[in-house]
Amino acid sequence: MSGNDRGERLAPVDWVFPVIGLLLAISIAWGVGYLQSRETERRYHTPRSYQESAKTNAQRACVGREPAAMFECVNEHVEASRQASNTEQDLSAQQRAASSALAAAAIAFAALIVTVIGVWFVKRTLEATLEAVRDTSIATKAMIRQNEIAERSQRPWLSVTLQSLGPVERSSRNQFYADYVMDVKNTGRFQR
Repeated sequence: MSGNDRGERLAPVDWVFPVIGLLLAISIAWGVGYLQSRETERRYHTPRSYQESAKTNAQRACVGREPAAMFECVNEHVEASRQASNTEQDLSAQQRAASSALAAAAIAFAALIVTVIGVWFVKRTLEATLEAVRDTSIATKAMIRQNEIAERSQRPWLSVTLQSLGPVERSSRNQFYADYVMDVKNTGRFQR
């Protein structure tokens, strides 16, 4: 197309979607890294905090008992802290799963929006293609009609045929005589 200037400048569509895609990729990478580091730190500190809590509770509750009862009391507090730590980790895993499901739903919704925009652009492209086909059909019909008009309006063309009836005779130095029949036909469209 002679009016196409795509090589001369960038249209906004040429750079907006790649930038949005790049920002989405960076945000996804950042989110995954953030969640991973937060969970690693939580896994490291949560059991330790429950262990410290169990020590403090055992010292408070078990001091001054008989050795067998003291051992049983410390064991109960350690077991309770271990169970609370496991419960906390299970709850944390469920929360991570819920956050991941929410993130997946948000990404699916964003993909749906991008798909709808893409389908809209494809629809517009198809409409433009159909309009171009219609315009081409109209132009082709007009060209055929012009060719028919040109053929009908041809000027007259004459074809001349000479038939000799005898030999050519010389009457004088620069003059020749011959008997002939001339047949003139109009091969064009104009006739009188």
